[in-house]
Amino acid sequence: MAHIYVTTSEKSEKEQIKNKIHAYLPFDSEQIVHTEFVPRGHSVNQFYYREILERLRKRVVRVRPSIADSWMLHHDNAPCHTAISVIEFLAKKGIPVVPLPP
Repeated sequence: MAHIYVTTSEKSEKEQIKNKIHAYLPFDSEQIVHTEFVPRGHSVNQFYYREILERLRKRVVRVRPSIADSWMLHHDNAPCHTAISVIEFLAKKGIPVVPLPP
């Protein structure tokens, strides 16, 4: 089973805050699967994150068909990641999430 990790850009948190740059770079053991830059001045809420996840899901099917039915999502406990609408979306699409330790 392949894991897709969601991470922010390589810039330091201080740089991201200063420049208001935020990127989602889901990757697995082979490569970055999808790149998503959040528009300047836009915050990531549950609705925007669901859109990101839908684009990621479609991208995995297109560029990594060998894992399209077996990948797992690993993200942190940010409020947009743990919103009920996001959890329901992931369940509906059959995307398992790697649990985080308490």
